[in-house]
Amino acid sequence: MESLLVTAEDQNENDAEDLRIAATDLGRYSIGSTEFNTAIDLVMNSYEGDHELFAYTHRRKGADDGDWTPADQLYMASTKVLNLATRLKGGNG
Repeated sequence: MESLLVTAEDQNENDAEDLRIAATDLGRYSIGSTEFNTAIDLVMNSYEGDHELFAYTHRRKGADDGDWTPADQLYMASTKVLNLATRLKGGNG
């Protein structure tokens, strides 16, 4: 999640602050607790509706041209975070 946070902040993403709060809570509370589940919901909400993070889960055209870009970093990090949050949500809620 830290990689996504740093890259999202570098890109001035609006959801970076919510992700930082969620990351702190995920490290602070135990799996299955109300606070932990609320943090997972905060992560999931960063990808839904009008939020922009879901767009980064789609690989961009020309991504295989050999040049690693911030968009590639956001793709990899956002996909990992979304997949992990989805698995944790499925196991806890």
